[in-house]
Formats: sequence, C-alpha cells, structure tokens
Amino acid sequence: MALASELTLSKTEVSQKIDLSQYFDGPISDDVKLQIGQAFVDRIVERSEDGKDVNGKNLPSYSKSYRDSEDFSRFGKSASDIDMTLRGNMLEGIDFETSGDDITIAVDDADTKKAHGNITGQEGKWKSKREFFGITESEAKEIARDFKEEFKDDLSVNTGTKLLLDAFTTQLFSVQQNAFNNLFDVLFNGEDNG
Repeated sequence: MALASELTLSKTEVSQKIDLSQYFDGPISDDVKLQIGQAFVDRIVERSEDGKDVNGKNLPSYSKSYRDSEDFSRFGKSASDIDMTLRGNMLEGIDFETSGDDITIAVDDADTKKAHGNITGQEGKWKSKREFFGITESEAKEIARDFKEEFKDDLSVNTGTKLLLDAFTTQLFSVQQNAFNNLFDVLFNGEDNG
C-alpha cells in the first residue's frame, strides 16, 4: 500500500507529514485538525496492537532470543501475539503537531532509535522489519471521508463563529423586516411607527 506521504526515517527522527489540503476542498478548523491528527495516531497504534504493519500484513514473529529473554516472560508476552507492546512506551510515544494544512506524526525522541530499528530491521536486536509506522493513502482518505461526514458543518467554521453568524443574520433579517413594515405602513396606511 502506498503511504499518504514519505516517511522521514533516521535514528534521530521517525515522522510523516501529511498535507490535509489533498483530502479536503477548503479550510479546516483547528479543532478538526487536532481530531484528525489524533485519528492518525490512533490508527497506527490500533493497527500495531492488532499485529498488522502499515501494509496490512502480519508483523514478523519475535526472534528466539527475544522470546527467551527475561523481559519477554516478565511482561507476559506471547510468541503468537505480535503487537509491539512490550512496555507500550514506543506506541504511546507517537504524537502529532499541526502547522497550516499539515499534520506531522512523529515518534518522540526517547523512542526514535527503537522505532527506527523496528521499521528498518537495522539495529542490533531487531532482525526483522516491523513497518508499523505511517498512514497509507487509503487510510488518510478513509479518515478524511469520516471527518467530512461527521463534521460537515464545522470543517471550516468553528461552532462559535457559526452561531455568531447565524445570530447576526437573524438580527439583520429582523431589522430589515421591521424597516420594510414601517415603510409599508407609511406608504399605504399613512402611519409612521418608527
């Protein structure tokens, strides 16, 4: 599966910047951007906990040395349950930030080296690639579609602004209606109620 955008992948940074303007026709409120960012993070964590990589494939089995380790037995891990959650720190360390139309998902600095090792299989104890990190193009489209439906009235205008505009429009209509009624009374009834 194709990623929504390329990963930045090094021992000092594991991140992905996704441009929301590819998935939405107009501006998006900051509140909705924050919710979309969290949905991206949640998708990565849930997929990993289900034992699937970014391509939807099963994560590779744990190595024999890892299965025989003290940590493995102390944390009650199962050789058949590949879920990237020995301590849960690495998945909990995935966060996001927004800037303009971009959402950048990243692994925090404390877990970057471990995430890089899992993704590339290049670090000492990680012999198998576990490409758990990232949002695919189809996942980004699906999440955007869900938010378009759920927040169709709030995507570009926050609720407070919308309520203020509605109140202003109602008030303006009321003033115009009163002015029209007064003009009608003056012209046709000879009365001035103003």
